[in-house]
Amino acid sequence: NTPNTKAVEVNGIRFEVRLNNSVIPLPPREEEDDVPGEEEDIFAQEEDDDSPGMEFEIIITNNTSETFYFDFGNNLILKVIASDGQVFDGGHVTDWMRLSIESDFLLSKPGETLTFTQPIFLDYTEDDFFLSFNVLQGGLWTVYEINNPGIYYLQFTYKSVASVIKADTEEGTERNIENIWTGEVDLPPLELQLVDESI
Repeated sequence: NTPNTKAVEVNGIRFEVRLNNSVIPLPPREEEDDVPGEEEDIFAQEEDDDSPGMEFEIIITNNTSETFYFDFGNNLILKVIASDGQVFDGGHVTDWMRLSIESDFLLSKPGETLTFTQPIFLDYTEDDFFLSFNVLQGGLWTVYEINNPGIYYLQFTYKSVASVIKADTEEGTERNIENIWTGEVDLPPLELQLVDESI
C-alpha cells in the first residue's frame, strides 16, 4: 500500500502530510452484551485491540533562516470529507488533561527536516464507525457517523497561537519554550478508502 503524500509551503515552512495506509477494511460489528445504563468507555484500550490503524505523518522542512519549535500537542483539528462533499465534523472529548512538557516541542533548525507521527484508529460504537486520534495533552479527537464504505478525505488543520509556552522538564522544573512557530495551516487532504470486505 503506497503512502499517500501531499505538501504545502507557508512562509518558508514546508508541511508534507502522509498517510501510510490509505486502504482500510471496515472492522466487523461484533455483538456485545450491553449492560443497561452502562456507557461505553471510549478511552479504554484493550491489549488485544485489532482495530484497523493508520499512521499520519507531518514532515516539516524549515526553508527559512530562523529556528522554530513546533507544538502538535493539542493543535491538530481533523475534518473528514466524503466523496460527495459532505463534511463530518469532529470534536475533542477528554477525561484527563496534562500540562505541556518539554518533549512535546519539536525543534526545527534552518534547512532541517523533522517528522511528527500520529496513529489514527478506526472502530465503531453502536451503529456508527468513527475515526479517532489521541491528543498528546489529553483526550481524543473523534469523527463519528462514518457508516458506508467508499472514498473519504482526511484534512487536518494545524493552528498554533502562542509563541512562548511554559513547559515542565524531566527534572521537575519549568522552562519557557520560545520561538514557537505560530500560524494556521489547512494541510492538504489525504484520500482514504474504506472497504467492506464482506461484500
